[in-house]
Amino acid sequence: MAQYIPMTQVTVNSVVLDSKIVSAVLVSSKESQDVTTQADTARKYAAGLINLTVTIEVQLDQAAANTTATLEALVGSTTTLVLIPATGAVSATNRRYTVTGAYLETFNSIDGSLGSIATTQAVFTGGTLAIASV
Repeated sequence: MAQYIPMTQVTVNSVVLDSKIVSAVLVSSKESQDVTTQADTARKYAAGLINLTVTIEVQLDQAAANTTATLEALVGSTTTLVLIPATGAVSATNRRYTVTGAYLETFNSIDGSLGSIATTQAVFTGGTLAIASV
């Protein structure tokens, strides 16, 4: 069932960016590993390593300790991200997703066009995922 998410709480490297988040997407997948043997008559697969990708779209803000300064400083390094789907306390229906060791390869410090609010995406890859409901 689809869930309407009015706002996502997003913390990157201990900096709360909620007021500048346009969207946040967490994708978790496992690589497929071919475990087929010569005795098999069809391909068989098993789960391999976990791949995590967190994509956040942010409004660019040049103020100290805001989106641009926070994300520029993280390029080429790993950090911790915390995402909570809705406002309010963490619960069974509003779980906290913590990605530790997420790597940010690139960040567009300037990204905009005439007559629009400057936004850009930051894509974090890798790391480990912990999900909490309390």
